[in-house]
Amino acid sequence: MKDISDEQHIQIMMCLNTIEMKSLKGGEFDQLLKVVNEKKYTQDITKVYKEWTPNRGMGFYFHKLKMELYGTPMPYAVYHVTE
Repeated sequence: MKDISDEQHIQIMMCLNTIEMKSLKGGEFDQLLKVVNEKKYTQDITKVYKEWTPNRGMGFYFHKLKMELYGTPMPYAVYHVTE
């Protein structure tokens, strides 16, 4: 986790938020979720960014990153995906 830059964490969080909000399934989406679960990303991210507060919907808001993970993230924290 420490080898991942702040910007890379933001990108990972945006991907995870988008997958969750859009209920995306299959291929690369499932692969990313598998890695996230294996690496315990969601559990361990609060050890990397200790200053966080709950966001809407019981997710996380990381102050240093000015970024949300899960819950009901604001539009800035989700990719715009056209299907």
